[in-house]
Amino acid sequence: MNPLLSARNLTPTSTAPESFELGPGVVVSVQMLHPLQSAPVILISSDSMQSIAKATPKIIDLFDPHHPTAADPGGYAYEGYFLVAQTTNGVPYLATFNHWRPPHVGGGEWAATESLYPFAHG
Repeated sequence: MNPLLSARNLTPTSTAPESFELGPGVVVSVQMLHPLQSAPVILISSDSMQSIAKATPKIIDLFDPHHPTAADPGGYAYEGYFLVAQTTNGVPYLATFNHWRPPHVGGGEWAATESLYPFAHG
């Protein structure tokens, strides 16, 4: 089962089975892509930009926890993900992604302002 769908703090909305309420005024939509393995696309709609930016690492850990093992040294639930946070008017303010299919592995982030970056960067 998708770890995001089973997370206790996500409540399905009545509008769509792949939409969840993360808190008051915060709606999360999930679309699962299947290139070779599953790869979720997560869209967060909220006007609480600073709160979402600060919570992004924890949100990512909810749906793609890192548990490396000898059999799976990468240890992520998915081969990649793409997460976008936008205002309730549809204006994006934060994006982050990763991909773990060798030999091309990596990730990145973008934010509308310096204070909205969810991870340290340089």
